[in-house]
Amino acid sequence: MEVDSMFVANFFIEYWWVSLVAVLFLVLWNAFWRNKTTEEDTEKKKVVREKRKKEPKEPKEKEPELYKEHPRFLKYYQLMQNKFGLTYGAAGTLASTNGKDCMVFNDKKSTNYNAEKAIVTAIGWSPDGKVLAQGLSPSKDIRLQVSQRVKKDYPTGKLFAGDINIIEFSPDGRFLMVGSSESTEIKFLTLEAQLITSFNTNQMRNNMACFSPDGRFVSVACFTSESRIWELVYKNDALTAVKKVMDLKGHKRSITALSFYPNSKQIVSASKDASWKVWRIDVRYATGEDPECILSISTPSEINTMKLSPNGKIVALANNQGLVFYSFDNGEILETIESPNNQPITHISWSLDMSKIAVTNQTGVFVYKPPTV
Repeated sequence: MEVDSMFVANFFIEYWWVSLVAVLFLVLWNAFWRNKTTEEDTEKKKVVREKRKKEPKEPKEKEPELYKEHPRFLKYYQLMQNKFGLTYGAAGTLASTNGKDCMVFNDKKSTNYNAEKAIVTAIGWSPDGKVLAQGLSPSKDIRLQVSQRVKKDYPTGKLFAGDINIIEFSPDGRFLMVGSSESTEIKFLTLEAQLITSFNTNQMRNNMACFSPDGRFVSVACFTSESRIWELVYKNDALTAVKKVMDLKGHKRSITALSFYPNSKQIVSASKDASWKVWRIDVRYATGEDPECILSISTPSEINTMKLSPNGKIVALANNQGLVFYSFDNGEILETIESPNNQPITHISWSLDMSKIAVTNQTGVFVYKPPTV
């Protein structure tokens, strides 16, 4: 049967509104059912959520925190990615920084001293434990802070091209020693961040530095196999200059840490060559006499860091085995504590009363009760 095409065309022209109504009806009908379906699905999901809330949750299986099982474990502070510093103050207050946060811990509370969220690249307590010195990035300023709110920033005019990684108070608390891993220069500043004097190690980049307890010497580890000792020169009780007086030669790889004995007549060095050494430095250096190595102890792996106890009787060091305690007198191992969470230890700090020793790694700050001798 043939359909008259003219008839069809005339029909749609005359009754176009019928087609339009049909199309609109289909669109509205589709929207209605879609909306109804969505509401039903939403209601079903809501019922399922409510049902899940009422169901008892199965406890998630946590990784065992094995460090808590150690009999010497005392405290854990969560400060992740810690790589810049750790130091005990005279009052037993512990400070640590991962750059973003500069935390001060005591038995009662934890306080963030970095409210402005600068990058804190180095820290050091004053001898009385009342002032925390900080090296800031990217401004390269020095901050002296006595509480969370009471602080003063000193623009230093960018002492170094790189960030400050060394900041130490002199034993009498009158001035600061600062350095940078991007420089071979060590500078001494007043507590107002004014330059007193400086010296150049003429070695590789500065890794760490320390004062002798009597304030007479400083020594710097510079990523080389030898270290040097400088004498501070005073005039009218004021620091005026620094001069090199001794060399510590004997390690085969980079020295990673140095620590003076309490009487300032000996110094301990630790190295990536997996050894630590004790040097006698009360020698006639003015006549060319060299320091004498009186003890050399090999360890199973390279040493990351080291700290001599305040009484000089225990050498605490970190290597692949963890935190290892040695007798200063004969080099015998006293005890070993495995690295917390199997992460390398980066910093060690003793409390002045020797009741605690703190370490850091990428997973936080850990406090232990050290052995005694």
